[in-house]
Amino acid sequence: MPTPIKSSETIRVAISGGGPAGLAAAIALREVPGIEVTIYEQATELREVGAGIRIGFNSWKVLELLGVADKVHGHKKVVHEHRDGTTGELQYRYPAHYGEEKYHDIRARRTVLQAALLSKVPKEVIQLRKRLVTTKQLPGGQVRLNFEDGTSADADLLIGADGIRSVGTTIWRCLIPLDLVKHSVLLKSTAFHHGPGTNFKCSIVSTPEEIAAGKGQWEMTLRYREDPAKATGKKFSWGVPVSNERVASHFTAFTPAIQEAISLAPEGVWKEFAAFSGPRLEHIIANGNTTIIGDASHPLLGAFGSGAAFAMQDGWLIAQILRYYLGRELPKADALARTLELFDSIRSPYYHRMYDYLDSPGAEGSAKGSTLTADPKAPLYWIFGSDIGAQWDEIRAGLP
Repeated sequence: MPTPIKSSETIRVAISGGGPAGLAAAIALREVPGIEVTIYEQATELREVGAGIRIGFNSWKVLELLGVADKVHGHKKVVHEHRDGTTGELQYRYPAHYGEEKYHDIRARRTVLQAALLSKVPKEVIQLRKRLVTTKQLPGGQVRLNFEDGTSADADLLIGADGIRSVGTTIWRCLIPLDLVKHSVLLKSTAFHHGPGTNFKCSIVSTPEEIAAGKGQWEMTLRYREDPAKATGKKFSWGVPVSNERVASHFTAFTPAIQEAISLAPEGVWKEFAAFSGPRLEHIIANGNTTIIGDASHPLLGAFGSGAAFAMQDGWLIAQILRYYLGRELPKADALARTLELFDSIRSPYYHRMYDYLDSPGAEGSAKGSTLTADPKAPLYWIFGSDIGAQWDEIRAGLP
């Protein structure tokens, strides 16, 4: 009969990837007694690239659970608009806020979110220049991670949190000084401007204090959807510098204000990204000791503007489930296997419900999905109003 895990026995958890999913998992798992966590990141330095990011109710709730909500700040959205990018015509407008003031939507710089999460992860937990190339199951139930540099590491649990990068949708992002566009009509709101196969999003991402100090920043995020079969050039990119000309060439049909804004970006600030896409996996666990979370598990091509929230929810939840099963005095292998099975049974159906919505008639991906707030009466309240802590409390109450 397997021996129950002893309270003094260490469970080694390896996390591949140091983005929001991996950092959130590390923060939450380090609070579980007996867990030793290591993040393996392929980059030479842990830094966030890109422009702005939406922080809404679902993000705020998990950031509170992670203990970093007070470290995240940005531009509080008053109104959010969707416009025709070629004519400027208003399609619809909706309030960006619902409920308590502290849970109102903001646009924040991605670096602000990452810095907040990193503040809770000691440097010694993160190993850089560790690109995972293969894994191998060991006879004792562990998994071996083999890295590109020829080294390896063994773990009781492997969490893949390094996302998926592929063609299908190209995204260009940049941040520029607010003063460069202070004369533009685009500055009046956070807005999506839609065109055939393209959209242009813009927003302030700085706090009033930063703006008053002359340090205000404005983000532009542009999307271009292309047929992967017809795509040429580099197939995989993440934060690759591109010229203003390349970006502008896809938006020549947009309004003069948008074309001017694109041209005002100083040469060299535009970065190109390949949007997350991939197969819709039915299950995200294997061998009783391996799982994937965040974009690595259920890529949504940026739909709903809540990828970071979903990733952090995944990371926090898996830690709570593991804490629960470790407290049941189960053998280590059983505790880990049950943790992954329950995690998969909770999160995979949740993501597939999102896929079903995106596949439904009239759903226009992230454009329509991001128009709803945390209002309990809103059709997508189960996304934007989700509180992972409350959900876990309800699930735990029904466990034996």
